[in-house]
Amino acid sequence: LGVMGQYSGSHRSIFFVWTTRCPNMLKFFAPLLRDALVAAVFYTGKDYVFTDEKLTELKAYGNIYFEQKRPENLAKTIESLIETYEDQSARFTQNTCEDTSVVHEVSEMNIDSMNIETLRAWCVLYCGGSQKIKHALSKFTTKKGIAFESEIFNW
Repeated sequence: LGVMGQYSGSHRSIFFVWTTRCPNMLKFFAPLLRDALVAAVFYTGKDYVFTDEKLTELKAYGNIYFEQKRPENLAKTIESLIETYEDQSARFTQNTCEDTSVVHEVSEMNIDSMNIETLRAWCVLYCGGSQKIKHALSKFTTKKGIAFESEIFNW
């Protein structure tokens, strides 16, 4: 969240993926999620279950996707966000651009078919305490040609 705050008002698009088990932290920081183009929040706490009313309240802060479980595969979640954004961007360009030299054939875009310049424009930042997650994201980003930075802390 601190890094995202550094880009507040920036022209950069921020896709925020957050896994937390603390409901109070989520309630406290939810207003900051409005700085993200998309926020995918995975709440893993066992002691508190968010009601539909509370979820609606939290989602009102922005474009927030909310799950009350762990992501099945964090790298695949990030990959899906990249593919969706790049696919929609290409479709928009195709439908609105008069300069046909910049229009490319748009089909179901996947990360493996994206050019290296597109992938280099992305960066995955990880802040957390899990070496396992850090390693998985590092492996994913290296394989796909995406920049990766991390900040590890021990609780």
